[in-house]
Amino acid sequence: MSECIYAAQNANGTQTCSLKLCDKDDLEQCCETCTEYAGPDRGLGDKIKKVTSSLGFKPCGSCQRRREAMNRWSRKRRMKREDGMR
Repeated sequence: MSECIYAAQNANGTQTCSLKLCDKDDLEQCCETCTEYAGPDRGLGDKIKKVTSSLGFKPCGSCQRRREAMNRWSRKRRMKREDGMR
């Protein structure tokens, strides 16, 4: 389930993108790579984007790809650490 503020819940309980950027079938996957994502930080990439945006840097395509890669890396690292604790 996506935590993005643009992920709206229907009457039947499924989530949809209120920006109409994603299909309802792959909303969570779409939110992972969305340039308009607005929710809790998903990883290091989101944290760096907040800092650079607050400093006035405008993101480009390379910035978005780097953000996605860093978020994936952070998620994999967190999952490995959680698996090791079990």
